[in-house]
Amino acid sequence: MKKNLIYILALATTMVACTDDYTDWAAPQQAEPGEAISVSLSAAPASAIDIATVTDENVTLFTPTVTVPEGSIVTAYTLTLGGSQLATDTEGKVSKKDLNKLVIALNGKDMVARTMEAALTGFVNVNGISVTANTTFQVTVTPFITPEYYIVGSIQEWSVSNMSCMFYPTTDYVQSYTTQWGGAWDLKIWQAADFGDWDLAYGCEINGDNSPSGKLIQSGAQSISAPTKEEYYTFTIDMQNMEYTWTRLENQTPTEYATISLIGDFNSWGNDDPEMTLASPHNWYIENISLAGGTKLRANHSWDVNWGASLNVADKAYAVCTNGGDNINVPEGIYNVYFNDITGEVVFKSIE
Repeated sequence: MKKNLIYILALATTMVACTDDYTDWAAPQQAEPGEAISVSLSAAPASAIDIATVTDENVTLFTPTVTVPEGSIVTAYTLTLGGSQLATDTEGKVSKKDLNKLVIALNGKDMVARTMEAALTGFVNVNGISVTANTTFQVTVTPFITPEYYIVGSIQEWSVSNMSCMFYPTTDYVQSYTTQWGGAWDLKIWQAADFGDWDLAYGCEINGDNSPSGKLIQSGAQSISAPTKEEYYTFTIDMQNMEYTWTRLENQTPTEYATISLIGDFNSWGNDDPEMTLASPHNWYIENISLAGGTKLRANHSWDVNWGASLNVADKAYAVCTNGGDNINVPEGIYNVYFNDITGEVVFKSIE
């Protein structure tokens, strides 16, 4: 009995001693609150941007201003325009090509000024801690679309509705068309939006002028003639300088093909490749065709002569193809396609 009493007293003493400095290690541990990190961001939008006048590959879309603690570093920005992301650097510059493509995707193929909402997030390194700041602003951009020009003339019977003879762009404003010309009152020129309006047709000053070069006019425009009759020429227009030139082909007997057709992923590279229609000697076209993925053109439904190019139609709608060239990458969509089997020039016109 005496031993039990001693044990109970010892146990009680131990429990009291433990209670004096008890810590509940199961409770969550919290650091002392530190000083708040203050970061602010603002962005001054650039003046209205007209892509057609931008000469550099990159364009300044905004100028950022960041207020941060001393020693902090702005590491990156993310930018969304109209809800879609657009890559930018820490100076507010973006790719001209990417900006133009995005504005067209958001608003359609009209060369009119578009005002859009932009959201900007800045990432700042403050003593090893990543902090973000946000702001919004508006930008106004006029996109650039390569103008489309068409021939109206004897090769398409001066039709006000037949748009089968499209010029092939070399640059945005220099375009050409190669075929055999009659040599007498051969053509005038319409921009796509003006097709059918004679008051807006381009031509020369003197009706039937067959000079090897000349000036283009729009007011009172007359028909232009090739320098000689029934020969092959490349007719080139420079719509920026309002000039035209005729270049006679050295080879006046180019190879002729019974058919030209399209083949590719859209038809599983099968032998049912749809044929194009002959618009004028050695110029072919097809309307409202659904395409997607790798695409080529070939002659006489055979691989003996086939054309391709290192072209992504999402970036540019035209190219010069070569025999045996690469597959053309065509985004899924509906197109009018124009092709010249002498020059290898091709245009994919997207139909909205």
